[in-house]
Amino acid sequence: MSYFVLGSTGLVGNQILKYIESVDAVTAITTLTRRQPKIASPKVNAIVEEDSSLWPKVISQQAQGTKVFFSAFGTTRAAAGSAENFRKIDYGINYDAAKAAKDLGVETFVLISTAGAKTSSPFLYPATKGKLEDDIIALKFPRTIILRPGVLLGDRDVPKGFLNDLAVRVGSWTKGTSLDFVGHGVDAADLARVSFDAAQEDFDKSAPVVKYLYGGDITKLVRQLK
Repeated sequence: MSYFVLGSTGLVGNQILKYIESVDAVTAITTLTRRQPKIASPKVNAIVEEDSSLWPKVISQQAQGTKVFFSAFGTTRAAAGSAENFRKIDYGINYDAAKAAKDLGVETFVLISTAGAKTSSPFLYPATKGKLEDDIIALKFPRTIILRPGVLLGDRDVPKGFLNDLAVRVGSWTKGTSLDFVGHGVDAADLARVSFDAAQEDFDKSAPVVKYLYGGDITKLVRQLK
């Protein structure tokens, strides 16, 4: 089975690529990023295109035969520079990439979203993620898997700010304890494994399938992996 990973230089995307590459049965992975991913392997066709407006065209040309498409691509308002740019990047690039993947016949689209994603949210980040979820579901892939993890744990190349750092600290303290429900902290590497395993499950192809994995679901699955 062939795989495509969008956002493989980020915290979660890097771990998804790392895990998929380690699976012996996987022979071909394509990635699309603005900069070279950290992992170099004969299995990996790493496409670097700094102009993200060209990504749908690249996907159309390079993702033929892909059965499973992972998107862990995203940004922050601070990095984007404005709310408008954030929406253009976090929603626009992801949606255009998903549409290109759907047009190619991708069977399973896996989206790494966020806890509390909801179109009606008064806050920019969850509202944008909620709209992205809704619009990707509307594309009617044979199967859409959406993961809404809690606090993401792991080493980031770029810090996300004080509030995220505080959440990470709390999530690290409570992970694996009776207070695990506070934040549902999950290591990016474990989230990558859960997302990959979810994409391997059989599913009924007679009608579009949508599967959500929330923070509690994800931490439960992680415990089963140990």
